[in-house]
Amino acid sequence: FMAASAAQARDVSVPAPVAPATSVPGTTVNAAIVTAITAPDDANLKLTVPSAGVVLGDSIVLNPNTGQGDGKIEFLSDGKIGAVDAATGSVTDGAGAIFNGRAAAGAANSFKGTNNGLIAGGLRTVGFGGDASITNGGEIYNGITASGQGNVSITTSAAGAVRSGNVVASSITVDTAAAPVDGVTKTSFAGGKASIVQAGDAADAEDSVRGNLNATGLNGAEVTVSAKARNVIASAGGVTETVGGSNAVTSGTVTTTTVRNDVTRGGGSANVTVGGDGDVALVSATGIGGASATIDGAVAGNVNASSNGTSTTYTDISVVDGAVPVSGSTKTTSTAVGKAADVSVGEDGSVGGSVSVNGQGSASTVIDGTVDGNVSLTSTATNNAYDYASTPTGYTYSDTNVGAGGAATGAVGATG
Repeated sequence: FMAASAAQARDVSVPAPVAPATSVPGTTVNAAIVTAITAPDDANLKLTVPSAGVVLGDSIVLNPNTGQGDGKIEFLSDGKIGAVDAATGSVTDGAGAIFNGRAAAGAANSFKGTNNGLIAGGLRTVGFGGDASITNGGEIYNGITASGQGNVSITTSAAGAVRSGNVVASSITVDTAAAPVDGVTKTSFAGGKASIVQAGDAADAEDSVRGNLNATGLNGAEVTVSAKARNVIASAGGVTETVGGSNAVTSGTVTTTTVRNDVTRGGGSANVTVGGDGDVALVSATGIGGASATIDGAVAGNVNASSNGTSTTYTDISVVDGAVPVSGSTKTTSTAVGKAADVSVGEDGSVGGSVSVNGQGSASTVIDGTVDGNVSLTSTATNNAYDYASTPTGYTYSDTNVGAGGAATGAVGATG
């Protein structure tokens, strides 16, 4: 049934149905996948659905184990997975393709998928340890989802379309905790970049229902759309490091206890581009490392670009002699770490709602097209340092705030 020799066990190809059958059951494909990755064990898998292939019934599913389908995964479909009524556009068989990753396998667990045919039940990759990419030049119903701990991308060409559901690209943030030192643990957070390129519609054929485009990544998020879609959202950045814990040291009858709780925020920028053929409901770009929205097409609602974030430190030290307080101190800081936010509306661009730009580093707009609502720019930030010390006889403290915002500048061109 499937491709075949032991030497090529990792390659699975779905054959054309043999009369009188008109399709191959999804259960049969899944059984072939299990054989390919277990007899003998193979971390890698290449699954092909050729143009004559038709898979109905159960969805195609990969469930990996250690050393079995948890390496390099490739998927190419020119055939049909599931079925759709040509006259109504309704899904009549909901078979799709679901590829589960094994995050513990790390960067070697990657996914690369290409669809040039029909997938009625959606295309999903979940929890890969490395990069995950999907290219769609066909028709997919019930959405596309890609997630991995590396860089994640989803591209739909002008020849392709997502007829129902959303397009979601998510780079998973991974935390790594170092061994505690004197009761204090340092945890680092890492992630990749998520990107979506949507040149084909994320809408049904009648344009009565549209799908959202959503990209999220610690190191950056980018969405470029030159077709129809609903909400377009890019979110980047977050917590990059924490330091926390408690340590008590006793000398004789005196105990000194130190408590730490530091949170560092950072990461990449969020960028949304609506091309000349783009037609969407709203745009939101939110990134600690910067945010931008470039509008050369049509946005029916609001456009928002925001770059805000705060890193904090907290240290508390208390000293007691037996049960008697000797001294105490608390020091905290709060530091704005957001960057620049900007929105540009090109000469042929239009925004049916308002434009809001908020960046702790700076905020700017260039309007050469039309904005029906308001345009607001905000760049405010405050850095704070607090220092408190006490003894049984009294206390002292200082609380200092320093403005740290940037410039807020707006420009309207001759065609704006």
